[in-house]
Amino acid sequence: MNGLARQIVASRARRPGRLRAAAGFTMIELLVVVAIIALLVGILLPTVGRCRELSRRAVCLTNLKHIGTAAMSYAADSNMHIPRGCDLDNDDPAALETFTDNCLWFKVFLPHLGRDVTTSDYREVAVYQCPSFPDKYQCICYVNNSWTFSGRDDGQGVEIMAPTRIDRFDKSGQTVYLADNEDASWRPIITDDASEGCDRLTVWEATHLSSDESQMTDDEKILDARRVARDRHAGGCNVMYVNGAAAWVGADEMSVDMWRDNWR
Repeated sequence: MNGLARQIVASRARRPGRLRAAAGFTMIELLVVVAIIALLVGILLPTVGRCRELSRRAVCLTNLKHIGTAAMSYAADSNMHIPRGCDLDNDDPAALETFTDNCLWFKVFLPHLGRDVTTSDYREVAVYQCPSFPDKYQCICYVNNSWTFSGRDDGQGVEIMAPTRIDRFDKSGQTVYLADNEDASWRPIITDDASEGCDRLTVWEATHLSSDESQMTDDEKILDARRVARDRHAGGCNVMYVNGAAAWVGADEMSVDMWRDNWR
């Protein structure tokens, strides 16, 4: 065999070995790759989750701003009154002309949101639905300020069912009008006008902001337990103020004074 033939044979003999060496991975190398991938997933997933929640919170705030615009439009047509409470005995908008009884706020705002006031299926009204609300059957995801106070020293207040002039609120830009509705076993699921519990979409006592449900009976929870969401959005909830503005409020910041209409 001449020298050239020997070189060819030697080259062919070495080539498979090089290919096998290049294509092979040790178990340690594979485990390192898997560990790196798992680490990246662990880092990225919470970030993706936070981004999704920020997006949902922004949609909720936009909803409240739209409702705020509707509330201002409604007030302009109603001698600057806005509805308080949820009086099921009077859901006729015409009754507000007397300003003696109240209407369902989410009913009378419909025409100012481009909807027909006769709409009874709230699944069709997306602006009332917070995308972060856990129970997707819930169609009214906000609760209304039905709390009135005799003055700045009144620490308890009482429920109000009558419409209120906006100038009744001494701090309209700091007083909550709507807030995220709590999701709990004692909270009603509202889908239409026939849903039971439409009159419980209101806030009018301190336990509706914070309560120890473990010390309550089921009947007490229905009336007195928390109605404002504590942790709907990153440790707090979204609110709409009487002047129509909307913002996020941390759970530890929520207080009775944020619902106070009378500071005199």
